Amino acid sequence: VLQIMAGIYVPDSITLPEDINNDSRIGIAEAVYILMQLAAEGCRFAEDFEPETDASLSWDYTYSGGETWSVSDSFPHTGDYAAQTPDLNYGGRVSMQTSLISEGGKISFWYAQSNAPGYSQITKFYIDNSLKYAGSGSTGYTKISYPISAGEHQLKWEYESSNSSSYTQTGHAVIDDICSD
Repeated sequence: VLQIMAGIYVPDSITLPEDINNDSRIGIAEAVYILMQLAAEGCRFAEDFEPETDASLSWDYTYSGGETWSVSDSFPHTGDYAAQTPDLNYGGRVSMQTSLISEGGKISFWYAQSNAPGYSQITKFYIDNSLKYAGSGSTGYTKISYPISAGEHQLKWEYESSNSSSYTQTGHAVIDDICSD
C-alpha cells in the first residue's frame, strides 16, 4: 500500500517521523528525509528522466510514424519529468530501449496509460527480447517489477495502437522511476 504525500509516493515500509502523517504538508527537510529513506531501500540504479540526474543510460528509440518517446513534464510519477509516447493513431508503434548491467535482483518501473475509445493500445515491457508485461486500458500509475539476473540485459518498452478506427482521438503511455535493486 502506498501513501501519497506532497506528490511523493511513500511505501508503508518507511517509518516517518512522528510529526509527519498522510495528511501533513511537508517541507523540504521532510521531503529530503523521505527521499533518503527511499534511496536506502536499495535502488542501485535509477532513471527518473530528470535533466539534472545523470542516469548514464543510452536510449535507442524506434517508431512507425513521425514521432517517438520524449521526456515530458505532462504527467510525471515523481519529480518533474517522465518518458512519454506521442499520441498514436491506429497502427502506430513506438519503442525505447537501453542496455543495463545488473548485479541481479529486480527491475521495476512505474507506468501509466491513457486509451482513446475504440482503440486497443498496449504497453509492453521486454527483458532480453522476452515479453514480461503487456498492459492495456487507461490506468493511473502502476508499479511493475520483475526479477533480473546478474549481467548485461536489454530493456525495452513498447507502445502500440492496433485497432483500425476512424476515431481521431489517440492515447499515450508514460514510464518513470526505473529502478534496479
